[in-house]
Amino acid sequence: MAISQLPASRAITRELPTRPSLRILQGLPSLRTAPGEKVTSGAFVILMGSIAFVGLLSLLAINILMTQDAFTLQHLKHQTNIINDQRDAVVRQAANMSSPAHLASSAIKLGMKPASQLTYITLNNEMPVK
Repeated sequence: MAISQLPASRAITRELPTRPSLRILQGLPSLRTAPGEKVTSGAFVILMGSIAFVGLLSLLAINILMTQDAFTLQHLKHQTNIINDQRDAVVRQAANMSSPAHLASSAIKLGMKPASQLTYITLNNEMPVK
């Protein structure tokens, strides 16, 4: 069956139901344009461009702040490493000075002599009364 043989179709039109007007919106101006009037999109483009520009500036500011924090953190880690190295050096020096060999040489420099015989001191709780 060819298309030309089909019966002509009727145009089906139906009317859309009208919305009741809201009393709240009756005082507002109509958002429809007058016939023959063009709607310009310049203001919309400027608004969207300024929003995008402010967004990019805020991202740039956040990025700069994060970079500064990273440099500060790196500097603080470097200072921590230096302080840890100094603390280790002081601990090593204290361990060196408290070694038996160093203590013996310091005692000899002060005029002390090594003991040739061990003696023990015993303390009695009884004290002689005079």
